[in-house]
Amino acid sequence: MECYMCSEDAVEYSVEQFLLPESIQFAQIVVINYIFYIIWEDSKKVISLNLKKRTFCRLPDMFYRHIHGGATVLNGKIYMTGGLQENKPNRTTECYDPNTGAWSIVRSVRHARAAHGCVTIQMT
Repeated sequence: MECYMCSEDAVEYSVEQFLLPESIQFAQIVVINYIFYIIWEDSKKVISLNLKKRTFCRLPDMFYRHIHGGATVLNGKIYMTGGLQENKPNRTTECYDPNTGAWSIVRSVRHARAAHGCVTIQMT
């Protein structure tokens, strides 16, 4: 995994590389407070990479696999939506709360979907 530093003027390679503990075929990566959360889409595994401490930590598994699902951060929590389950798009949304260290099933999306992305937009 490689890291880049972004500013208003440029995107620069940070020269840092991190070797993941095992290979990943499909993954979603989100960041909260300088901690990268790496979510395996083809399994239920999740790890975190604390950039300040330079350490990996295995987190609790999700309830379901979310192959080609979408991930985003909202209010300090990670949301993993949809994806393929048993080769069919699904409506499942899971939420990880870093404060409790637990996944929960939350309100499903309206339509089953896979191969999609998620983004959080804060409007003021």
